Amino acid sequence: MTDDRKERRIARDLFPAIELVSTLDVLAQAEERLGWSSVDRATVASDLRWRGNFAPPRQDPRGAWYESLLTGGDAE
Repeated sequence: MTDDRKERRIARDLFPAIELVSTLDVLAQAEERLGWSSVDRATVASDLRWRGNFAPPRQDPRGAWYESLLTGGDAE
């Protein structure tokens, strides 16, 4: 589990069949499994961003979704 681009590239080179998991993948799975309310989602996203100093990699496919959690939008 990593968001670091270099680490992800090396892992794919060494283990082509590896399934890489990002922070936003974990967040999305938690949201789904725990049935978070919109307030829960916004709180977790905000805490991750500001308390955890987390900004997703620019190429993360879930980046727009995470941004919508932070801004209160509805992107899926």
